[in-house]
Formats: sequence, structure tokens, C-alpha cells
Amino acid sequence: MKHLLKLLSLSLFLSMGINVAAQVEYPLNEDGEGEIMEVVETTMPKETVYKNALEFITGLSGRIIMRDDDNHKLIAECVHNLTPEWKYINVGFGSIGRVDKDEIGYRVTIESKDGRYRVKINHISFTYSIKYKLDGHVSREASLFVRKDNAHNLKYEMAEETLSRLEKKNTTKMNKKDLAKYNEDLKLARQTFEYYKSLNQQEYDTLLGIIASAKKKLAMNDDF
Repeated sequence: MKHLLKLLSLSLFLSMGINVAAQVEYPLNEDGEGEIMEVVETTMPKETVYKNALEFITGLSGRIIMRDDDNHKLIAECVHNLTPEWKYINVGFGSIGRVDKDEIGYRVTIESKDGRYRVKINHISFTYSIKYKLDGHVSREASLFVRKDNAHNLKYEMAEETLSRLEKKNTTKMNKKDLAKYNEDLKLARQTFEYYKSLNQQEYDTLLGIIASAKKKLAMNDDF
């Protein structure tokens, strides 16, 4: 049990409370990849929406990989850097690392047609720069793409199972020393569960914010 909890260790800044709620689950497209999309009806000419879309995408941190002026379609690959909180994660072999950099990679597609337009974000990935707690070494981890089969849900379920098992444990016959150890393990298990439950919430909210910003920009009509 001790080694299992070490593998799930987290920051002591996390909440002690337990709220029964699922981890963030991204909508998935038919290929099993995370995808956020909105179709918006509009009375604006598709040419105006497309012009606004071009200005919006140009202002993002990334590059346009497809521009179809005839069909009013744009695709860009972008990166958004977050300023992470003092957030710890398990980096394997019982080691704990601090997230120094939290980077979202994504592909945004904007298509404009008569009477409507579509904003879509997919090909979503997260890349973390980790500073190891013991030696201070900074290492850039490989990107993890949001897919149906990613590791996040597995870790969430593992944390939930560990917490449930501890909460059901009979403590009536424990001596003072064992009870103190049990309470430490229970506290850590609760912190672990809270971490994995909220994993990528900030990233998800950021992507929703990008779509909201796109809709605001695309709704602008400077034609008089």
C-alpha cells in the first residue's frame, strides 16, 4: 500500500475535501480523438466572417497550414502556454516532479458558409516541462494527445479505487502508531483523487475560451 500511494503522491496544497464528480471528459470525434466544436448561425456574409476568421487565426500563436479562400476555410496549428500553479505530478518510479510549463497544442479549423460558420478544435495535446524534486533537473516530456485511450482516465480510476479501499478499511483494532499511519495514507489518497479528478480542467477551460474568443471576433461587422 505504501508504494502504491507513493506512485500517486501529489502536492500538499490540494484540497482535503472529496466531491464526487467525474474527471473532465473531452467530446470525442468518430476517430476517438478529443474535439470541441460549435456551429453558429449568422446573418453576416460568409466573406465577412472569413475575413474575421483570418484576422483571428493570424493573432494566435501558431501557423496556418491550410488556407482556402474560395471555400472560406482555414486550418491552423497552434500552441497556448499556461502559467501552471505549483502543481506536482507522479513522474514514475515513486518520484515526484513539479510542473514548470504547461503547453497546449491544438488544431483550429474555421469554415464559413452562407448563414452559418463552424469553429472546431481538435488534435489536442498537452506537453509538460517537469522539474524533478530531488535533483532539480528540467526535462521536457513527450506530448500526450487527448484520445479515448489516453492514460488520464486510468490514473483517475486508480486513485478512486485506492481512496475507496482506504475509506472502507476497519480501523477499530489499530494501535496508535498504525492509526496515525493510516490517517496519513488516507490524507494522501484524498489529495491524489482530487488531483486526478481535476486534471486538465484548466486546459479544457482554456480551449473553450479560445472558441468563445473566435465567436466574438467572427461576429464583428465593420461593413457599413
